[in-house]
Amino acid sequence: MLSLDPASLDWALSHAMLLGDTDVFPRPFEFQAIQFSWNQVRDFLSQQDLLSWRVRPHRTTLSTKAHLGFRAITQLDPLDFIVFSALIRDICEDLELRRVPITDQVAYSYRCKPSADGRLFDREIGYGQFLQRAREVLESDGNISHVAITDIADFYPRIYHHRLENALSAATLKSDHVKAIMGLLKGWNNSETFGIPVGSAPATVLAEATLIDVDQ
Repeated sequence: MLSLDPASLDWALSHAMLLGDTDVFPRPFEFQAIQFSWNQVRDFLSQQDLLSWRVRPHRTTLSTKAHLGFRAITQLDPLDFIVFSALIRDICEDLELRRVPITDQVAYSYRCKPSADGRLFDREIGYGQFLQRAREVLESDGNISHVAITDIADFYPRIYHHRLENALSAATLKSDHVKAIMGLLKGWNNSETFGIPVGSAPATVLAEATLIDVDQ
């Protein structure tokens, strides 16, 4: 059995109220209702066995990407999102320890640094710091003549669950958390064995975990 710590659930609600559940959809009104009755909802969620949790229906819509493309954005059921966020909060610091250290100045993507107000990522690391470091490297080595740029097409929808599960298991000893997360993904994807929700911060943590070996 795996039950969630009430403190992790508190953080998950704070995350939803501060930043919403996606970067596209408006925040659902249900989160305000959940917050109003939070003591009862938290008690209910903390008593559930997450290894047998059954996901609720979610919604998906298309969102523009660049000029001519689009991507499918997923909005989870509010209770599913809180459970998902709490599970990710519990393991994200383990995953961060497995990644290339920030001090190595290699990976400038999302870095886990949960804060008490519900934020999940380090606000001091990002694209701006990547550009600054790239300029420093170029200016310090006059022999560099080319810069290679690549992109992973449809990355989130194509993440293979077996690869993701291996990456999580290699980074944390919280095996029941890994099982619960994979159970959520299985529920959201039906029979498909690939793809994670697009648009939510907790899913970004999973995406970064699959790239640990690439960064290394």
